[in-house]
Amino acid sequence: MRKRRIAVACIAALMTVCLGMLAGCGPSSEEVIREGVTQELDGLKNQDDAAMAEIVSGANMSGLEVYGLDANEFMKAYLNGFDYRIDDVTVDGNKAQVTVVLTCKSFSAYEKALQDAADQLMGDESFAELDRSAMNQKIGETVMTALAGIEPTETEPIVLDYELANNTWSPTASAERNIAGALLG
Repeated sequence: MRKRRIAVACIAALMTVCLGMLAGCGPSSEEVIREGVTQELDGLKNQDDAAMAEIVSGANMSGLEVYGLDANEFMKAYLNGFDYRIDDVTVDGNKAQVTVVLTCKSFSAYEKALQDAADQLMGDESFAELDRSAMNQKIGETVMTALAGIEPTETEPIVLDYELANNTWSPTASAERNIAGALLG
């Protein structure tokens, strides 16, 4: 469930741009698409306040507060080290494909690190002696420590499909799934 929320939030942030273009005027379709993808991915890379707010608002992360965690800080930590490379933009009529490679934390590596940290925490006798509030605080610290310990790695090339409709280039649903898969892989 948490994976899905993070995926939806990241996808929403990535895919909000509308890549407008008037046929035959201005930059080429390739340039328009590349610029739009760059703007969105730069928002994640630079952890712009607007991009972070959009991600957090798109995900139900209110449960983190119980553990003393700020959703915005959690997402910044998750995206710490995020980078990308646009390898290719190919346009064929009203369809286009963008090939990108992301450098990001692996959600499965985070889950494993979190499980290892939780196992260690449960083996700590002093943890069981804490009151509920102190336990929750310690769990929050453990979550952030596990997240900080994950090194970003490069994904395999990801193909994002775009379609031109009403003079606007838009990502397809498969593009959203491909990005979500990379961010949560």
